[in-house]
Amino acid sequence: MRIDRMTGTRLAALLFTLFVGALSSSAQTVTCPDGLPDWMIGHWEQQTERSLVQETWIRDTESRILGFGRTIDRSSERVVGHELLRMVRQADSVRYEAKPDANPDWTVFQPTRCSGIEFVVENPAHDFPTRIAYQRKGLDSLHVHVTGPDGNGFWLHYGRTGLIDP
Repeated sequence: MRIDRMTGTRLAALLFTLFVGALSSSAQTVTCPDGLPDWMIGHWEQQTERSLVQETWIRDTESRILGFGRTIDRSSERVVGHELLRMVRQADSVRYEAKPDANPDWTVFQPTRCSGIEFVVENPAHDFPTRIAYQRKGLDSLHVHVTGPDGNGFWLHYGRTGLIDP
């Protein structure tokens, strides 16, 4: 079957439009009318037999929340990983940025869902993670689901500690 140049150009344009549409619909940025997720402010920990994972969020300014995460190996009591985090309010949305210790640059994620109990950010162009979903479970529990492009990832089940008042 032979396709003439005009038909081929139209077909390529149609396929490109469908491809871009599929990408943009899978991670559609939403507005966050309530602003920053203040319910995340505090010190959160998950302890396992092998590690202690901590994430701390503090309000820096009216339009910014800063975070710090770290993982401690319980047998050696050494920090084996850490990351800097920040959420910045921009008009009626929130930009989430992460900078793990192994990455020299900040990675920007856009919100795809935000409410009083859930805050989900995505960056489909990033290698891992592409999606981070925070879910508040009552006042003292925070569940975080971190996934990559294939949907595989891990869960963090944090409990609030008394180090920082919400």
